[in-house]
Amino acid sequence: MSLFLDILRVTAGLAIGIDSTVQNVYYLRIDEAGGVADAQILTDMGEYLEDAYTEVVPQLANNCTFEEYKVTNVTTKVDIGISAFPTLTSGTNAGDMLPFGISGLVRARTPTVGREGRKFIGPLVETSQTDGLLSAGLVADLEDFGDEAYGTFVSTSGNTYQPVIYDRDAHVGREMTDIIASNIPAYQRRRKQGVGI
Repeated sequence: MSLFLDILRVTAGLAIGIDSTVQNVYYLRIDEAGGVADAQILTDMGEYLEDAYTEVVPQLANNCTFEEYKVTNVTTKVDIGISAFPTLTSGTNAGDMLPFGISGLVRARTPTVGREGRKFIGPLVETSQTDGLLSAGLVADLEDFGDEAYGTFVSTSGNTYQPVIYDRDAHVGREMTDIIASNIPAYQRRRKQGVGI
């Protein structure tokens, strides 16, 4: 059982082809006075991720597969579980993929200096950009993704969660003030396991 105001870390794992993995990490605060059972949290977080990623699935290359997600209660340092995405399986865009690392970027700002959330969304395809800038349709989908990923989430089971930016120094969740998606492509560094820092 996770309690009111506990902070959850949700790690979404996606694969690109057979040898590259992308992970996006989300933090949510439980806003249910009576807390939420861990099994229900795992189900709710699958719904949360599906709501957000559904906004960008048409923009993702079809060799991007939704693998699994992991939920951890950061407050109590307890692993809640790992599960497959409920219904999402892969991106749906069959276009030629842009080079690895090129992605859309959704930023969530907080009032605290130096505390900002960033989500890199990719892999994208050639038709996602024109003359070096991301298309207006992609930017609109990134904004919709940001609204879903960073807006208050109420699951179909009726539980309320508030996405936050986790401040590891202060061990608190910071609420967002602005959500920004730009038409300038971002670069997400891809590391090979055991190489680099």
